[in-house]
Amino acid sequence: MRCRAWGYGGCSDPINTPEPYGSIFDPYLLGSGGGNGGGVGGSGGGSLLWVTSHYFELHGLLALQGTDGKGGNAGGGSGGSLLIKSLNFTGHGVIDIAGGNASGNGGGGSGGRAAIHCEWRYSFGGTFINQPGQGGTADKRESHAGAAGTSFVKNNLRPLEYRIVKYMKGSSIKYFEVDHRYIHIDCKMIASPVATMIMENNTRLFEFNETEVNGKARILFYHPPELTATDMVTVIIHRFYGDRTGQVHVRSNQLIYVEYIESESNRTEAPVSYIIDAGAEVVFPTEVHMQGINTTLAGQITGVHHLYIQDGCELVTESTSQTAQLVDEKTVELTEPGNFRLPTINIMLEGILPIRKIETDFTISAAFLQLKYEESIYMNHGFVEAGEIDIETTGEFSLEGRGHPAMQGPGAGAGLNGGSYGGVGYGGNDDLAYGSLFTPKDLGSGGGGSTGGAGGGFVNFTVGRRFHIDGIIDAYGLAASGNGGGGSGGSVLIKAYNMSGNGVIDVSGGKGSGSGGGGSGGRLAAHIDSTNEYGGAYKGMGGVHGNGDLNHAGGPGTIYKYESSRGPTYRELKYNPR
Repeated sequence: MRCRAWGYGGCSDPINTPEPYGSIFDPYLLGSGGGNGGGVGGSGGGSLLWVTSHYFELHGLLALQGTDGKGGNAGGGSGGSLLIKSLNFTGHGVIDIAGGNASGNGGGGSGGRAAIHCEWRYSFGGTFINQPGQGGTADKRESHAGAAGTSFVKNNLRPLEYRIVKYMKGSSIKYFEVDHRYIHIDCKMIASPVATMIMENNTRLFEFNETEVNGKARILFYHPPELTATDMVTVIIHRFYGDRTGQVHVRSNQLIYVEYIESESNRTEAPVSYIIDAGAEVVFPTEVHMQGINTTLAGQITGVHHLYIQDGCELVTESTSQTAQLVDEKTVELTEPGNFRLPTINIMLEGILPIRKIETDFTISAAFLQLKYEESIYMNHGFVEAGEIDIETTGEFSLEGRGHPAMQGPGAGAGLNGGSYGGVGYGGNDDLAYGSLFTPKDLGSGGGGSTGGAGGGFVNFTVGRRFHIDGIIDAYGLAASGNGGGGSGGSVLIKAYNMSGNGVIDVSGGKGSGSGGGGSGGRLAAHIDSTNEYGGAYKGMGGVHGNGDLNHAGGPGTIYKYESSRGPTYRELKYNPR
């Protein structure tokens, strides 16, 4: 069988995966052999315990790697175990606990486990190799790779006068308590589909002074099976390093503190991507920068005041996500699932915030929400509540095609007709239009045919002070493909004290395809309580017919604008045909 190879073990079956095992702190188990398949599986690495009373200097190679599989479809062996205990440890050598490569369709072995316990002075500047073995053929080198191993170091960094002396009763031995724990995982840019397991028997609390995850490594934290549904596994990471290619998966009933310092305002630049499952929690510092990574948030993030999504980062937020703050180590302002509330949200430099798997309306709340430098928010349907919103020229808030799918919705297109909502899709009946002119909150309907376009989504903006739009807010209906009708546009409802900018707000319908008709426009309404200086475009055109004939386009939607400070005289209804 092929190895998932979390702790030790290489296999040759791409489906069945063995359980991880072994200790990250005190490894002593042998590596496991790979499956034979049609050949001979690689052997696992050995186990070495090396104790020196005074001084260990390593300039050569300590090799405990698994061997490669031989013959047809054989799995690689997993790396072995190394445990060094020394008063002092130095050198520039190599410690190799890598997994062995597979042959044919076999699976690569996982890396092993290495640990160094240094009581006095640690100055090793050498290399730890804990990468996994790869699959045996060019097209399976990554898909059949094992997981990286672990390298752990504990040592003392405090000056002598500040170290804590411990006393071991049984042997009357005095020793210095370790004040620094470091763990290292590196897949060497092998994008393995399986993760490294951080585990130590049935430990429920892990604390690392430094954690380093590089080279596309993925890590999980062991959750003992005997824990109840309310028991938590807690991980404390004081300093986190990485090259932004790795990933940390936080599972339900797991709590991780990442560079969090109580009662202090500090920041972190996320060195890895995260998958935060529903029921999991990550406590961050007050300022979090997510740069160039892809993170999925289905659980809870706590302690964040200023969130930056930038440099191509994509933070996928699901309907079970929650936010909270910490005051005196107590959780406060915990939102209901599907509510994302932070003091400031800054999306910039091609950052993306997609809101996905939305089962009910999703709410984003912030004192300040900013989109700048080619950034995007994608949402199906929901609410945005903010003191101030600034969407700069290249910013986009998109609900395109996120309403009812093809052939569904109150105004769904029949046959190959376009979907209807604010108007009537091409070929539809007048009674298919639906929704409110003044406070639109409906999703757009899908076009006719199995390949019809989906309708646009819905968003309700409530802005307490100023809404500045130089970019795009769109709730387009999707264009059809094949032979189908376009989806109708969706809904954009704005309630703001002041509004300004020169952007575009567009609820136009989608284009038909082949013999399909265009979808109608959706509905747009803007209620401005004080000053309206918005000089941009409002659009709600119907989509064109699949043959490009503008005479067979869907009907326009509705655009309503009301400046309440100027009275009923300044209510405005716009007609926006194609």
